[in-house]
Amino acid sequence: MHGSFHCLCVDGFQLSPENPTICKSTSDEEPFLIFANRYYLRKLNLDGSNYTLLKQGLNNAVALDFDYRQQMIYWTDVTTQGSMIRRMHINGSDVQVLHRTSLSNPDGLAVDWVGGNLYWCDKGRDTIEVSKLNGAYRTGSGQQRPEGATYLYWSDWGDSPHIGRIGMDGTNRSVIVEDKITWPNGLTLDFVNDRIYWADAREDYIAFASLDGTNRHTILVQDIPHIFAMTLFEEYIYWTDWETKSINRAHKTLGINKTVLISTLHRPMDVHIYHPYRQPEVADHPCQVDNGGCSNLCLLSPGGGYKCACPTNFYLAADGRQCLSNCTASQFVCKNDKCIPFWWKCDTEDDCGDRSDEPADCHIHVCLPSQFKCTHPSRCIPGIFRCNGQDNCGEGEDEKDCPEVTCAPNQFQCAITKRCIPRVWVCDKDNDCVDGSDEPANCTQMTCGVDEFRCKDSGRCIPARWKCDGEDDCGDASDEPKEECDERTCEPYQFRCKNNRCVPGRWQCDYDNDCGDNSDEDKCVPRQCSESEFACTNGRCIAGRWKCDGDHDCADGSDENGCDVKCDSDQFQCKNGHCIPIRWRCDADADCVDGSDEEKCDSGMGRHCPLDEFQCNNTLCKPLGWKCDGEDDCGDNSDENPEECVKFQCPPTRQFRCHNDRVCLPLSKRCDGVNNCGDNSDEVNCQIPPPTPVCQKDEFKCSNGRCISSVLRCNYFNDCEDYGSDEIHCNKKDTVLNDCRSNRTVCGDGDEAHCVVNGTDSFCSCKPGFQSNGRNRCEDKNECKQFGVCSHICNNTKGSHKCSCHKYFIRINETCKADAQRQVLYIADDSEIRSLDPSMPNWRYEQIFQGDANVRIDAMDLHVKTNRIYWTNWHTGRISSYELPSSSSSPNSNRNRRQSDSRVTNVEIPDLKMPRGIAVDWVAGNLYWTDSGRDVIEVAQISGGRHRKTLISGMIDEPYAIVVDPQRGKMYWADWGNHPKIETAAMDGTMRETLVEENIQWPTGLAVDYFNERLYWADAKLSLICSVRLNGSDAVVAVNSIKNKLHQPFSIDVFEDYVYGVTYINNYVFRVNKFGKGPIENLTTGMNHATDIVLYHRYKQPEMTNPCDRKKCEWLCLLSPSGPVCTCPNGRTLDNGTCVELPTPTLSPISPPSGPCLVQCMNGGSCFLNAHKQPKCRCQPNYGGDRCEIDQCRDYCKNGGTCTPSPTGSPTCRCMTGFTGPNCNLHTCKNYCKNGGNCTVSAGNQPTCRCPADFLGDQCQYRSCEGHCLNKGTCLQSESGSKLCRCLPQYTGSTCEIDKCHYCRDGECIPSNSFTSTGDFTCRCLNGRVQPSCYTCDTNEYCANGQCSINPASRLPECRCSPGWAGHRCESVANTEGSPGSSGRTASIVIPVLLLLLLVLLAAGALFWYRRRMRGAKGFQHQRMTNGAMNVEIGNPAYKIYEGEPDDDAGELLDADFTLDPDKPTNFTNPVYATLYMGAHNSRNSLASTDEKKELLSRGDEEPLVDPLA
Repeated sequence: MHGSFHCLCVDGFQLSPENPTICKSTSDEEPFLIFANRYYLRKLNLDGSNYTLLKQGLNNAVALDFDYRQQMIYWTDVTTQGSMIRRMHINGSDVQVLHRTSLSNPDGLAVDWVGGNLYWCDKGRDTIEVSKLNGAYRTGSGQQRPEGATYLYWSDWGDSPHIGRIGMDGTNRSVIVEDKITWPNGLTLDFVNDRIYWADAREDYIAFASLDGTNRHTILVQDIPHIFAMTLFEEYIYWTDWETKSINRAHKTLGINKTVLISTLHRPMDVHIYHPYRQPEVADHPCQVDNGGCSNLCLLSPGGGYKCACPTNFYLAADGRQCLSNCTASQFVCKNDKCIPFWWKCDTEDDCGDRSDEPADCHIHVCLPSQFKCTHPSRCIPGIFRCNGQDNCGEGEDEKDCPEVTCAPNQFQCAITKRCIPRVWVCDKDNDCVDGSDEPANCTQMTCGVDEFRCKDSGRCIPARWKCDGEDDCGDASDEPKEECDERTCEPYQFRCKNNRCVPGRWQCDYDNDCGDNSDEDKCVPRQCSESEFACTNGRCIAGRWKCDGDHDCADGSDENGCDVKCDSDQFQCKNGHCIPIRWRCDADADCVDGSDEEKCDSGMGRHCPLDEFQCNNTLCKPLGWKCDGEDDCGDNSDENPEECVKFQCPPTRQFRCHNDRVCLPLSKRCDGVNNCGDNSDEVNCQIPPPTPVCQKDEFKCSNGRCISSVLRCNYFNDCEDYGSDEIHCNKKDTVLNDCRSNRTVCGDGDEAHCVVNGTDSFCSCKPGFQSNGRNRCEDKNECKQFGVCSHICNNTKGSHKCSCHKYFIRINETCKADAQRQVLYIADDSEIRSLDPSMPNWRYEQIFQGDANVRIDAMDLHVKTNRIYWTNWHTGRISSYELPSSSSSPNSNRNRRQSDSRVTNVEIPDLKMPRGIAVDWVAGNLYWTDSGRDVIEVAQISGGRHRKTLISGMIDEPYAIVVDPQRGKMYWADWGNHPKIETAAMDGTMRETLVEENIQWPTGLAVDYFNERLYWADAKLSLICSVRLNGSDAVVAVNSIKNKLHQPFSIDVFEDYVYGVTYINNYVFRVNKFGKGPIENLTTGMNHATDIVLYHRYKQPEMTNPCDRKKCEWLCLLSPSGPVCTCPNGRTLDNGTCVELPTPTLSPISPPSGPCLVQCMNGGSCFLNAHKQPKCRCQPNYGGDRCEIDQCRDYCKNGGTCTPSPTGSPTCRCMTGFTGPNCNLHTCKNYCKNGGNCTVSAGNQPTCRCPADFLGDQCQYRSCEGHCLNKGTCLQSESGSKLCRCLPQYTGSTCEIDKCHYCRDGECIPSNSFTSTGDFTCRCLNGRVQPSCYTCDTNEYCANGQCSINPASRLPECRCSPGWAGHRCESVANTEGSPGSSGRTASIVIPVLLLLLLVLLAAGALFWYRRRMRGAKGFQHQRMTNGAMNVEIGNPAYKIYEGEPDDDAGELLDADFTLDPDKPTNFTNPVYATLYMGAHNSRNSLASTDEKKELLSRGDEEPLVDPLA
């Protein structure tokens, strides 16, 4: 059409049916984002929906790229201690270090996927370097920041900022952009449109240009504070932003539809789209054939040629192809041509990367100081193996001539006690050895080691690096000589303190005394805060979102001045801002000054649950995801109300809708042999999967069912790993050479494989304990990687494995049993503790403690050494402890102990709100607890908690169970809020990361198996006990409901080979094998309200020396994996090595009145003054009345139901199976089944009917009928006589007449998941593509007589029929109902006459309209129509982007949250931003700046972390 345009797509893309200007990928591969996130590599769907972890435990991941064909990810790990370039498979396996020497700050990385090369730029060394993708042949090539194609592009934001390009062989260097550019960042290439995109982190814009820098366009200038990296795919660009810590996207040419995909805890770094179209094939690449004839590197030149290049220490020979070694005489040449110092050979470390420096015949000369040298065979073993009671060398030499104790080289051995202490404690004037041998009289005559410094007065030896560090370590200042230290220089990115300490430059003027002498905060001029920040009165800039968040982030409290007060979930907010207990609302007392708590009381309490939770009829709040799942979670079944569930939309995680329209199930529960629906509809139409896999045409099927590649058949090797079915009946011709009968060497040296003779056939086969590595060779099978192989310690051996037990445990059969010490289970049952002795017959239990009305034990933990049990009481907000009776006292003497018993102690910890989980650190003597009222994790000394420390706050929903592992310095906690997960951190609160968040719904119990090094958790919702290694790997389901008959485990503990626990419903105490071997064993019943269980045994808490003993901390000493840490408690901060008191924060403008409160509150209630200064009782949840004298739970729940209070104070019931209703007064089955159906109750307390013959439906409400439904549909006839059809998933329509496979036209219909209830299927069309339908609406051939459109949700064609037509595809004439006889004849006469009249009127009207139009015509006109946020004109469908007209609604091109401010200040005024990510591990607990320190404590959405459960 004249004046129009038409978009075309390149190969691999097609025009979007919804928008003809967008090209969509036709690839079956789903694109996703991969990005670096400081300590993690993560992946993210392009819409931000699915967020998973690829790799964790990194130091500071910055740059990132990938090689799609090899499925490998490459990244740089940048720290001041030493940087690395690493790679791994996309699934997290095969992690390799490619480069770790001569790297300073590699912050740019690019993969040449065609030539197989890796380019990186090093900002610290101002170089661009290149190597092969496997790390070989490294050499330098030029300048900064590369990105792919035949040219390498980089950005430089030094003195003359620009974007440049250079040939990939290092030639043809040029600058392509240098105007209006300050901090160019985030380069990415659009290979389809030949454009380069970049962002300017200083000027805050995103732009693109042609690859030579011409045709420059700016696409976005708003709300992009600090872009770091960028990528693109289809019509969108994606970028990471440092300031907002987020990943965003927008249209790549228009800048519209800007959205935040996800916000992260740490700064997101580099980002890429992982998809084959981002690395397109390049045909006839000269380097792809025989590496271009180059011996080492083949680099592409601009214009199509190429050059050979050599790695460092090599030079190119005269032929221009061969590289000759230039290694020095003191270097060893690796097989990959790398040069390493010759003494690195045979040091047991793979320095070459190809192990060529560690051949099998190594004769080791020297071992590392921390190692012991074995002579036969010559090898190095860790020094701790020396004299450990095991023969590690092989000939016992590491166990000869052993002293009683061997200390490491950096340790000193005490003379009498033989104890090992750090060498720096010698001559420190502290008697660390009890015998005084570390403080001899001749200290001043001692000689120090090479890397040590000798103090002048004391003669003490300290590490040389402590010299001139600004701290007087010697005590006489001899390690800080002024003249020498004044000459000390810091790195360019560091700030030099007055005391000569070097700190990262970004710590200067951050309002923290980092130097210790405050010199980093001297003469600081407050910078201008950006529009996204808040300026404190003292000049400090903080994130704008921290204003009015309830925390005093400004030291002067100015960020909380004049703010609206936010009340907690269990409080009511008066109109004037006061917060009062929610239970004082509508109690006939005006507790608010304005009386607003007594308004609108007739309308009931209303909604108090958050919007993402379901409010039960009994006022409890439950996650929305638990609604209509077939389980009574509320306790009164209100979350399973049939009328509500019929209207409930099944969420994506539970797509299967049962026929009863009441239950939504995960697809994994369909056809699992369990009637989860109640009407068995999840177990019908199940196609039994073939018992053995169906092999492809290029595969061979073994007799054991395995499929192997056809090329492995008849290769003289048993690849099937059965009796050799792939090597039988082969008719082999060249048997002499490959016959292992006559040539035994064919099978290797005989250690791993042996020769099998089967009649006339002979072949090699792996021995037991070995497995094929796919290359006709066998390798050792590591049995220790399998869950449940060993009870404690597993050592893999050649062809087998060895199980062993820890000290004090004996190996009996396959288990480790503790040395005959008595073990006791303690169970918390509301206000009492009961004990259960497994050694007693019949598992009888007895009461050992009975508390008074105030006691409600929520969670418990033991301190074995002091024989005390600690518990939390969230009703009173207290933590208490009780001295357990000694095993010698008689049982009866322990009965009926009251809380007034002198054995009970309340730990003095003020201002606890709702303490839930509790854990005892038995090594350092600290107490850890979770507080779900304040959403924090805190710690205090076990002796008294006035000096407590908040370790974790922010990004935590509802913390519950917590456990600690003092041996490894880690803690683990379960968060059962709306985003349930299990997290871990060091015991000082640093190194926080998510351990589990897949396949988890309600994690209620946690336990650490300290001996097998695994974490166990109970999920009461999924009825599972799962386990994961302590590093987050190998997540498995250990115990489930089907195999082990487990139902709703709540709290657990683990010891020896058993998991012990209590159940949520029915309060059973059980035990089960920790590896899931066998069913659960119920130990006892009869509990009223069991909440927690702990096991007591002398060896359950392994003894170890307390590292804090030598630390001599002033306040709190906390353990961590890197050693003990001295920490200041809340209200104090570290200043020059001591904890000084912080200024008292400004009080909330609205604080409760104070004064004497004289009412005597009963049952643990406390007296408060309301706004009118009237004394009132704030009761414990169970109690009501003016003085808390009424036990609201007494006799409230019938039929054995358990009463618990809700946050509003109302009593709620958790009913026994078979009963329901507000107080369990109704039978679940009463009047449920119709027509004589037999009712039973499911485990989830849902009624299920078994219908008599001829009746159907979940309530037997339908009669069966015949002949009405097609295609094996089931006919249902209601009481009114109407008929409806229940179709098989493949069919639809009122009588199941439509086969969904008709969408495939002439293609092949492929059902997925055996046609689930959603009827999922796909079509393999004649063009070879797999898609939802082979019909398109382009030709309208799908609809016979109507308009075709594509349903955006199902992506299937639909028809809107023309008048007079009906049917799914408008293929049949619509029925016109008339009466027979004369009326039919009358109609046949009247209708033609009416039609004729109608035609005459239409013709006259058309003529009249045409004449009027011609008289008033003004030539051709067109009318603007609005298409979303874009302006489109009919007649000229070109988007008006760059030149606007007065009537253009320009505002619609921008998001609603965009603001236009011409005077916008620069967000960043410190151009040394480049070093912001440097020094992530400088004694700062990985919190690199004040903003980041705050961010770790602020609330936000944190990311997914570990692999899904097996």
